[in-house]
Amino acid sequence: MTKPIFIVGVPRCQTIEELEDIRNSLENKLTDYHTIIIQKYIDDFEFEVLSETGIHKLGLTELDQAIKELKKRNNISAISRD
Repeated sequence: MTKPIFIVGVPRCQTIEELEDIRNSLENKLTDYHTIIIQKYIDDFEFEVLSETGIHKLGLTELDQAIKELKKRNNISAISRD
């Protein structure tokens, strides 16, 4: 079975440094996935998984925790998954 692809839509207001931090954090925590970060004109982060069975929207507890950690570390007000 191939690795699923984890797709993250991020608000365009994120800096290059923040994007690199997000990418590195997700790649370290989601080792069973390929990770793609896409900047979009959105207010909040979006998450999807592309796998052999289709595209799935996510609501993972572990992902929420990772986002909260990124928010604290980068003081990013656009991230809100509460």
